[in-house]
Amino acid sequence: FSICYGDVSIVKSNIPSFSSLHVSSSVSRSQMSSEKQEALMENMTRMGDHSRELQQSLGDISSQADLLEKIWKLESLFQNHNESLQQLGRALHGLERDIRDLQGHSQSTDSTVEQLGDRVSALNRSSQRNMSGLSNQLAQASVSLHDHDLLLRSAADQVDQLKERLEEVGWTVGAVNHTFTSDISIHHLKIQDLQVQISNVSQDTRYMRETQVQMEETLKNEVEILSTITEDLRLKDWEHSNILKNITFLEGPPGPKGEKGDVGPLGAPGVAGLTGMRGFTGEKGIQGPRGLKGPSGADGLQGEKGDMGPEGPK
Repeated sequence: FSICYGDVSIVKSNIPSFSSLHVSSSVSRSQMSSEKQEALMENMTRMGDHSRELQQSLGDISSQADLLEKIWKLESLFQNHNESLQQLGRALHGLERDIRDLQGHSQSTDSTVEQLGDRVSALNRSSQRNMSGLSNQLAQASVSLHDHDLLLRSAADQVDQLKERLEEVGWTVGAVNHTFTSDISIHHLKIQDLQVQISNVSQDTRYMRETQVQMEETLKNEVEILSTITEDLRLKDWEHSNILKNITFLEGPPGPKGEKGDVGPLGAPGVAGLTGMRGFTGEKGIQGPRGLKGPSGADGLQGEKGDMGPEGPK
């Protein structure tokens, strides 16, 4: 019985160690793997059940007749607890290995995190430099855009002025064209008049030639008549000269001027005169005032979609 009571005292002394193991296992439970946690929880549950049964059995000992039987039960329970403790020890050894592995992984993770921190800081510095450069570029771009805006506005003003000048030039060209057209029409009319005059002159020259031929024939006839008359006069003169040889007359002073004779008959109508030249064109009228500016034209069609811009920095 002394041995049995010693074993019972040992069991009682081991019960707090079981509870401390249960606490330590609950503390480190968060660091083990899921499968080992489940096995450890099962072992701890069974140990808790066995310890409760052991305490109940120790409290229920009332007589020496049952004591031996209960001690044997306690021994069997203790053996079962020893097996559970061995399993728990093996689980704890595995848990220690896992903890060491986790520590190694945590150290490597710490070094990796440090490297990542260095890289992040380097990236932060480079991003700050890039942001400063980008801000400078944006400022330069805004200045250049402002300059381009001013240039575009000045170009638009110049285009408007050029448009007005082109309108004035077009109006002037239209006026000059109208003037040239009127002058050309006037010259065309003058040329037609000259052609008519030339045709009239040609007709007059033909008529004059015909008249000249007729006058030549008439003159020839008159010359023949005059030649016959002169022959007759010569004969008469010869006769008178013969008569005057026999008779001498005393020539007195010339007599007074005789009276004016009667008006002769009306002659034949003369040849028709030439057509007169066309009068000169009157002076050009004063140019009228410039017309009002017409309304603005309709808006143009919408332009095509521009090309896709470059991809921005990440």
